[in-house]
Amino acid sequence: MQCYVDAASSTSALTSSKNCNKNFKTVLGCGDYVAPVREQSLFWHNIWMDCGRPDSGHVADIMRRTRAAYHYTIRHVREIEGDVIKQRFATRMLNTHSRNFWHESQKLKSNRGDRVSSNVDGKSDANNIAQLFAEKYKDLYSSASYDKNKMLSLRQEIDDLFSSVGSLSQCVISCS
Repeated sequence: MQCYVDAASSTSALTSSKNCNKNFKTVLGCGDYVAPVREQSLFWHNIWMDCGRPDSGHVADIMRRTRAAYHYTIRHVREIEGDVIKQRFATRMLNTHSRNFWHESQKLKSNRGDRVSSNVDGKSDANNIAQLFAEKYKDLYSSASYDKNKMLSLRQEIDDLFSSVGSLSQCVISCS
């Protein structure tokens, strides 16, 4: 088996993975995740071809397994494409302090095309979605208990502290 591998690697030219696969649209993360698996799949496909395209045996099994791994990786990368985009954005923002967050996020938004959901919790109309968010925020901000008398006494206590600090600072300024 090692003889096959050595012979194939010295004689077979492996194709480049510039766009991962011309049959698929370019997927973000393609070079990082798919390219190595694709190269391995092509390598074993070439060995399988050089062996006369056998229907069974070790070479046929390895070729099928690497091809299946390649197709699985493409599906997986398509599923995590959004996470890859977010991870790259975060890495750029952390590593390059001079970049403007809002400028980068606007580029990210414009590059993604129309990927915004038009349905939020069963609401599809913009006014209904806005009302849903208003209700959620109302629930969020009213979830903490609030006693008006306690808040008034706390505010008075803070005002008293500030007024005593203010008179102390005036005293320090006038005494110096």
